[in-house]
Amino acid sequence: MDHTSPYLHGGDIYSQPVQVDFSANVSPLGMPDGVKQALMESLDAWSAYPDPRCRELAHAIAKKEQVPTDWVVCGNGAADLIYRLVHVIKPKRALLAVPCFSEYEKALEEVGAEVCHYIRRKENEFALEADFLTRIEQEQDLQMIFLCQPNNPTGDVIQPKLLGQILAVCEQRQIVLVLDECFLEFLPEYESYHGKPEAAGVVILKAFTKLYAMAGLRLGYTLCSDVTLNARLWQYGPCWNVSVPAQIAGVAALRETAYVDRVRRLVAKERDFLKQELQKIGFTVYPSGANFLLFYSATPLKDRLLEKGIAIRDCANYRGLEEGYYRVAVRTRAENQMLIRALRESLRQQDGF
Repeated sequence: MDHTSPYLHGGDIYSQPVQVDFSANVSPLGMPDGVKQALMESLDAWSAYPDPRCRELAHAIAKKEQVPTDWVVCGNGAADLIYRLVHVIKPKRALLAVPCFSEYEKALEEVGAEVCHYIRRKENEFALEADFLTRIEQEQDLQMIFLCQPNNPTGDVIQPKLLGQILAVCEQRQIVLVLDECFLEFLPEYESYHGKPEAAGVVILKAFTKLYAMAGLRLGYTLCSDVTLNARLWQYGPCWNVSVPAQIAGVAALRETAYVDRVRRLVAKERDFLKQELQKIGFTVYPSGANFLLFYSATPLKDRLLEKGIAIRDCANYRGLEEGYYRVAVRTRAENQMLIRALRESLRQQDGF
């Protein structure tokens, strides 16, 4: 995979003029007011060094997740924890179900891991199928697997039965399964799809980035019952990895239960609306349980929409996808309507009308 591009992800509002960003999958409601208030009231605390073990935050996360505090490790966003995990474990062989988040492979390449790929098929709407179990059993000396639930960028959700089977096979074969649940809590019924952090070898990865629109603060965490691994994760990398404002914001965000309910309802409603409107235009739209949609267009769209101040995610640089695949975040009704109008105008211009 080519990692030479200066920006491999969505959210690039710095090198291009963007009025509405559909390329970054964060809450359409913005950061919760309670988090903003907590940050404003804590400015004097920012002059101190952060707690390197994030004790107050880790305790709050453990209470929310109903796990022991020593099962929690906090980091500078989910990406930081991906790299820490890979560098601590140093797997020789790993398996990815592609297309998926590119940082998994990039981190694995840094430690010289051999990366195997299971290709999600567009004929099956990119869903993870039961033959993934066969693939795990066929691969020799696998030490690590990354799965995203729901998957980025396809949005598909692994069904509980299949996920349980994957967990069992990984435990039996002593494979570390990293289950990225950064988008899971957008689902109203997310608890039915939640992994089991108590299972041996399972690491659940979460972040405040998406659900609470805190991407700029950089805050994520892992849940894992292997306290020896957790201790190594805390020790790896620089000290003071999670800033004071990020820790304060995280504690405040966990109190925002009403906000989370609003986000879930809005995303569910607007995802259906956006999918229907994209299909009316003629695009192939794939099922999603997340706060974004993957669709295919035979007409190039990214640059035309940028001319209108709208950023979408061109997914051509995802392994397993090709030119023509795009991902758009689910935003407010007014913003979603703006996107649809811009898409229609771009296609009319293409047709010469």
